Amino acid sequence: MKKIIPLFIFLLSFIPCFCQELQQVPHCPSNEIYDMMIDKKGFLWIAHSLGVSRYDGISFKSFSNPAQSAVGATGLLEDDYGRIWFSNFNGQVFYIKDEKMVQLKEYDFKSSYTFPHMVLLGKDLVISCKTGLFICNTANMHCEYKTGDNKHPILWKSYSLGVLKNKLLVNADDFWYTYNNKEGFHKLRFAEVPIKSQSRLANIQTKHLDNTCFVLDSSGHILYGLSNANDKITLSTKINARGFINTISIIGNKVWINTFLKSYAISSKDSISNYNLSSIVADKNGNTWYGSLSDGLWVSYKSNDWKKNMPIITNMIT
Repeated sequence: MKKIIPLFIFLLSFIPCFCQELQQVPHCPSNEIYDMMIDKKGFLWIAHSLGVSRYDGISFKSFSNPAQSAVGATGLLEDDYGRIWFSNFNGQVFYIKDEKMVQLKEYDFKSSYTFPHMVLLGKDLVISCKTGLFICNTANMHCEYKTGDNKHPILWKSYSLGVLKNKLLVNADDFWYTYNNKEGFHKLRFAEVPIKSQSRLANIQTKHLDNTCFVLDSSGHILYGLSNANDKITLSTKINARGFINTISIIGNKVWINTFLKSYAISSKDSISNYNLSSIVADKNGNTWYGSLSDGLWVSYKSNDWKKNMPIITNMIT
């Protein structure tokens, strides 16, 4: 009997090295990659203009569902039970489990956003919507909409979501809230003048580092780092980017800004130019994978010797 055994598991901790040549990975299903992630088994997942695919170092396996109303996908997440979650460009939410792509029908995508934000808060999958929050407990797959509690009996639209430690950070109708199951909703204050709720910084990146969420303003050129302490939102970082920000990536303790012309780390001189990147992930051996919005999938190996040790996943007979 054959079993698939991971040769290595990707980790987000390495020191970037850009002395190696980037190589384009052949046979990628699309040249437009919007998101990437590494699952617990070591597979590379790619969300792109034609859907979602899994890469094992040799070949790509793509997934589909007859209920899809759009194929482009983004927002990859993995829960504690090995499900791979994502949404398509019409706002439908799907997960992949046991080699099947399943729609989360409890989420009413027709009455919500085209591009919902999704985060994992412990075992809860939380999705932004026009009536508050949609929460799916991944342990039992129980789903419900949250529109407030006794202290905050309001009906608002949640625009963006982030995670700060064990709490959800929600930007909703010009206000900021934290939420978790034990405490419910709590309205936050701003500790510094440069950040105003009225500015509706509606693009909270789901990446977080050291109790900081990263937020893009409406222009797409200014990146803010927001921290929550004593029920106050504090501005920890403000960066005027050199160009429109596609996304950010966090590699180890470094925050990378990805723009059309250049991706660069904000705390070092590391950079890479002319790839129009949307996502960067790295493995524990120092190999780096780059998803481009125009040129598909690329890889930089830490050493020439590593090239001989492909694939990512190897078949072993037991």
